[in-house]
Amino acid sequence: MPTVLVPAADFQRLAEGYSPRFLGELLGVDQATVRGWLAGDPAAAAVPQWACRLVAAGTGRPIAASVRFRTVAYATDPDATAWMIRVEGLRDADNRHEDPDALDGALSAHWFGRNGAFILPTAFMRDGRLVIENGRHRLAVLFRYLAAVPVGVIGDHDENGLWPLAVRRMEPGEPVPLPDLPVVSRLADFHWKPAHSGG
Repeated sequence: MPTVLVPAADFQRLAEGYSPRFLGELLGVDQATVRGWLAGDPAAAAVPQWACRLVAAGTGRPIAASVRFRTVAYATDPDATAWMIRVEGLRDADNRHEDPDALDGALSAHWFGRNGAFILPTAFMRDGRLVIENGRHRLAVLFRYLAAVPVGVIGDHDENGLWPLAVRRMEPGEPVPLPDLPVVSRLADFHWKPAHSGG
């Protein structure tokens, strides 16, 4: 699959204030490559999209400059541990999640608890991979705006096995970033784009 290139301005915005050494270690590339991306023509599509996603995940900065974000508290299963998981770590797993284009431009009120906390999607580890148990529609929306998504990991799991997929373990009471989208009371209020036929 060919590497997707994005405007250098996207990378430069995300990387502002960070040294080439830090960015090189974060991305696993040499400092000369990073300096080239930082000095490049902002309008030129010259930086791999994966580099922008990793910098956004590592710094907590939103990857979509045109989308406003807000933060809310989170809630999760009492037996789950909250993690920020790289989007690619979930997309690469055989999760059979819904097509991200199936939902468009809204959050469901059912994704929030009575106190307004966002109820995290849940997943479990199997054979070194994360498998989504609950919250595929939530993830389908978040995938479009975030480089890393909050997930409650349930069951016994080896934390060392999570680190290739995770950015960090979340603290209790830590706010989570959400795209500032309308909250609708019924799934029927979503703009649905059929992802498949049948029930």
